[in-house]
Parts: sequence; structure tokens; C-alpha cells
Amino acid sequence: MYKVKNKQTSYTDKKNAVKIGEYTVNSKGFGIPVLLTKKAAEFGVKSDYKNEDIDKTVCRQFYNLPLGWYVIVEDAAVAGAKGFQPAEAVYYEVTASNADYEFNIRNQKGSLCLKKTSDTPEITGENGNNASYSIAGAQYKVYKVSYNGDETTNNYVGTFQTEQSGMAHVADVNRSSGYYLADKENAYYYSIAGLPLNNWYYIIETGSKEEWQENALASAKGYLINKSEKEKIVLL
Repeated sequence: MYKVKNKQTSYTDKKNAVKIGEYTVNSKGFGIPVLLTKKAAEFGVKSDYKNEDIDKTVCRQFYNLPLGWYVIVEDAAVAGAKGFQPAEAVYYEVTASNADYEFNIRNQKGSLCLKKTSDTPEITGENGNNASYSIAGAQYKVYKVSYNGDETTNNYVGTFQTEQSGMAHVADVNRSSGYYLADKENAYYYSIAGLPLNNWYYIIETGSKEEWQENALASAKGYLINKSEKEKIVLL
């Protein structure tokens, strides 16, 4: 958090920006003011955080802020380590009539669903309705990667498995990395959600039915999710 000259002032402007302190976001999504700078203390700024358990803390803040403009900037290195693009800086003016402040910072995320289609519908039937040549049972693994064409498999996201219609339900999801299930229908979920935006994803078919062995496995070697709404991948 920085005190700045006005809404147009960058936090990197050393002449017109003074660092007040740092917030750490807890597991509930609340920002806890864990660091108060010496310069802020000289201004009379105080923090009501008393080194208690951050995750059990709900409402803590800096107070006695001098009137004027402030900006909250997300640490790019920390955001990147968590798989986010840093949120945009948020400005707020503290005035005599509006001394309380509240910053809302959001890291947008997207979701992903998958549908397999056939390039020979005369064999598989429309919507996969020929049981003898069903497109059900294909498996696709999704990985977060660094760039278009990157085929590394270090950052696993989840696995889709196709049904007879070609739509794929989620067979597995890497919850430990913050991904979660979405779009439930009957017993299955059809989307993996919680994917950071503006990141590339590598999708590769990893399993197919025995009778498909002569067919090449499908893949999307680079897919950029850059919208917060659901993205649908269609693979032939």
C-alpha cells in the first residue's frame, strides 16, 4: 500500500509515492496489514493487527491515514508463484467525509470444458450415436504451461473423459493447486474452474479405446485462456 500524490501517480514514483505497509491475504480472502513502515509510523499511521493467526483474523486495517490518495499494488512475484497474473493497481481517496477505506482486488480466473468431435461422422454417427464406433472413453490431460507449443507436464491441472456425445466430464482435478469442479449435471462435473487467465494450457489425449489404435491421438499444444467465462475446447 502506497500514499501517492494523485490517482495518476505510479507507486514507483519515488518523489510522489511513499510506502505505507503490506497486506497478506488470508485463506478467507481478507487482507491483513502485516507490515507498517517507519515512514508510515512517522505520519501517525497505525495498524490494529497484533500478530495473531492470520487465517483466524477477519477485519484488520491501517488507520489514522493522512487524507489523500492511496494505491494497493499486488506483488507480481507472489502472484506469479501462485499462477496468477497480478491484479491491476487499485486507487482510493481518503477524505474528511470518507475516512474509511476498502480495496477490492480480484485475480480473475476462467474455466475449461472439452468436447470431442469426429472428422468422420459417416462412421461414428451424428453426436456419436453409433455404438460400434463410439467416441466415448477418450481421456485428455490438461497442463498449465509457459508458452504456446510448450509440452512440459510439470503443472498438472486435471483430466477429462469423453462420453458418447463427445462432451467430456472431469475425471480428475488437481485440487492442491486451487482448481475445482464446476457445471454439474447428474453425477458428473463438466468443467475445471479456477484456471488463471492469460496463461497457456497444453491438452493431450492420453488414453483411447483399443479399436482406435490406428488413429492419431488428438492434442491442443497451446491454448490461451483469456476470458473469465467458460472456454470450450473442441478436439477432432
